[in-house]
Amino acid sequence: MPKSRQAPTLLVTKYMGSKKAILDFVIAELTRLTEPGDIIIDLMAGTHTIGYAMKDRCRMVANDIQRYSMVIGQTLLNYNQQPRFEGEARLAFRRFFAANTRHLEGLFELPLHYERRMMTDEVGQRPSWIAYRDFCEDYPYFMRPELVKGWPEEFLLLFTPQRLAAYRTLHKLEPYSLFSLYYGNSYIGVRQALEIDSLRYAVDKLCDEWLPEHSDLGYDPTLLRCLLMSALIAVLNKINPSPGHWAAIPRVTSKSMEWLINQRRINVFDAFS
Repeated sequence: MPKSRQAPTLLVTKYMGSKKAILDFVIAELTRLTEPGDIIIDLMAGTHTIGYAMKDRCRMVANDIQRYSMVIGQTLLNYNQQPRFEGEARLAFRRFFAANTRHLEGLFELPLHYERRMMTDEVGQRPSWIAYRDFCEDYPYFMRPELVKGWPEEFLLLFTPQRLAAYRTLHKLEPYSLFSLYYGNSYIGVRQALEIDSLRYAVDKLCDEWLPEHSDLGYDPTLLRCLLMSALIAVLNKINPSPGHWAAIPRVTSKSMEWLINQRRINVFDAFS
């Protein structure tokens, strides 16, 4: 019988350098070498697998050059679950999410319509894998050397270099749509990219504007932002079809089509919640 894991784990994202596979060994050695209340310094904390497992025994001091690591670390090591993220704050968050979603649904109405047809469960209505491949590979994409044919000009204007440059420069330009412009129909589906943009918008609106006006509710905007961003990172981990990186865009083939469609049917907002 395999030995059951004793150390607590909460994996926010897949990471090829994660210590998850050797966590029991590492925690056993750290426990042997420390006394309760000792300080452990994790110089390259990454996804904070070790810090989370040891935080109830020792004081963790974590460091990493990557900003995502700071976000995950604040969540796993420092977040206080009181008050819980519910009630008025959660309702406000949902309203912000819905506002950005409605705007993007108007801009991306045509590809969303095509995607719904591609993912139907109706017998005899599912397009061939070749049709789905063409839908994905002929989709506008910010790195294509020229705009693809077959899409209305007003839709292709969303992907122009000038518009992309404006969104990269003006980080709070609305509606949030960078993920839709970068990654729709590549790593993830069109609807999924739209919902990721809208979740990101809701995080900023809630933490930058709504929470400062409702300080009586007791939330720490910095820590709540990290919690929400960690949840968003976890969603990306869930729908990402790769083994732990975003290096190669998955290609649609006769064998991969069902798998990719099942991944792209995952409801992002539900997974986030």
